[in-house]
Amino acid sequence: MRNEAMSTLIKWVEDNKPQLKSIGILGGSSEEPELIELLRIYPDSAVTYLGIEKGVNENPFIDLDLNEFVRVNQSFDIVICAQVLEHVWNLENCMKNLFEITSPRGGLLWLNCPASNMVHGSPEYFSAGYSSEMVIRNLENHKFEVILADSIGSRRLYFFTHTLQYWPTKFELAHPLLTYRPLRSYGRRVFIETFLGFFGRLYSLFLSNRKISKSQYDTETYVLAKLESSSST
Repeated sequence: MRNEAMSTLIKWVEDNKPQLKSIGILGGSSEEPELIELLRIYPDSAVTYLGIEKGVNENPFIDLDLNEFVRVNQSFDIVICAQVLEHVWNLENCMKNLFEITSPRGGLLWLNCPASNMVHGSPEYFSAGYSSEMVIRNLENHKFEVILADSIGSRRLYFFTHTLQYWPTKFELAHPLLTYRPLRSYGRRVFIETFLGFFGRLYSLFLSNRKISKSQYDTETYVLAKLESSSST
C-alpha cells in the first residue's frame, strides 16, 4: 500500500507544482521510492538525509534522533518521513523536530506510516501503527495544515500482514500462489509452517485485493501537510 499512498503524493505534486528546491529524507536512504519520484520531477533539487544511521551514499547527512528535540539550522521545502513514525517513542519531540526542519515558507511534510502492522525491528518497534486521525491531530497541534490524509488497506493485505505475518510485494499480493515458495529446510515445525503458508495463500485468493478505506482493514496511513508561512517557533 505504500506505493498507492505515494501515488497520491506524486499526483498532488504534479497537479500543484510546488517549488521544491530542497528535500529532506528522514530515516531513509537514496532508495526511498518517494525520493526517486520527486527527483524525476525535480532533478535539480538538493537532497539532505537526516537520521540516526548514515548510509554509504547519504550525503549530506544530519544526525537527528526524532525522540530528542534538537534545533537544526536547516529546513526543507519538503520533508519525507516514511515508515519511521512506528519506530519513534516520543511523539511530542518528534512533532517538534518535524516543525523545525520543515520550511516556514509554506514547506511540505509527507508522513507515511503503518495504520496496523506486525512486530518488526529496524531498529526498534514502538507502535503497531497510527490512524490518519491520530497523525492529523498531532500535526495540527504543531501548526501544520493538512492537505491530504487517509488510512488505506485491503482485506488480502491485512490477512497477509496479520495472519500470515508476511509483507508481500505488489506482485505477490496479486498472485499469492504463483509466488509461493516452500521453506527449504526440514523438521516438523518447517513442515507445518510450509503447509499453513500454502493454504493461507490459497485462502487469501478469496479475499479482495481492492484498495479500501475501512478501519478494520487499514494497513497504511499517509498525510501531506503544509507549514503555514506565518508559523513561527
